[in-house]
Amino acid sequence: MHIAQLWRHPVKSFQGEQLDSSEVESDGLAFDRAFGIIELVTGKIMTARREPKLLFASASVTPERQLWMAIPGEAPADPDREFIGTGRQLDEALTEWLGREVSLVPAKDHPAVSAENFDDPLDESSGVHSWQLPEGRFVDAAPLLLITTATLASAAGIYPEGRWDIRRFRPNIVLETPATSWLEDGWRGLGLRIGQVELSVRKPCGRCTMVTRPQPGIPADPTIFRSLAHEHGATFGVLCDVVAPGRINVDDEVELLA
Repeated sequence: MHIAQLWRHPVKSFQGEQLDSSEVESDGLAFDRAFGIIELVTGKIMTARREPKLLFASASVTPERQLWMAIPGEAPADPDREFIGTGRQLDEALTEWLGREVSLVPAKDHPAVSAENFDDPLDESSGVHSWQLPEGRFVDAAPLLLITTATLASAAGIYPEGRWDIRRFRPNIVLETPATSWLEDGWRGLGLRIGQVELSVRKPCGRCTMVTRPQPGIPADPTIFRSLAHEHGATFGVLCDVVAPGRINVDDEVELLA
């Protein structure tokens, strides 16, 4: 196995960036989910589960290690508005765009927050439940999300008409494997070694309405979630913890540890 793709999402629920290499820190890829939009009235982190518009903004990290963002213009034909860093001007633009008072904040300087999801992922009139995110990053549960090409091929096989674009599933690491099965399902409790980096597979990643949301170039599709729920218990990929940090690169070989 080897790394086929690396992704980080500097702002939670924004479009992310594909990388050639990245530092793996003790709590995830450098700058991954390092920032998030807080709704000031509720104090909760905003996600595309409740606000799908977020997926039409994008974020990356400049070579100078500054946060760069682009949010849609006021009208569909307007160009994106670009920002470097955080601050009042950005918060005002986000508040105007989202129609509620919000602020973009760094996770490491913010107390632990809650996120929300629908009780029925396909019914936005259903009840809502919330949970507290880990401190330090705006990740839902674990530092890293890993998906294999085997699982992507297996999912596409149960619903060939769907657009199984990897961006729907927002992984950090995509592994190229020769198999065509739900390969990583059997890795729970095992380790992965990538050079000096070592990961521990915690559990399969449960999926939600997020995978159905439209994104640039990707249509909304509730059948993506229905297919996963019916055929695979609504899971896709695995959540991982970092045992030993270090640098990883696309094309690095990956060893499965017993």
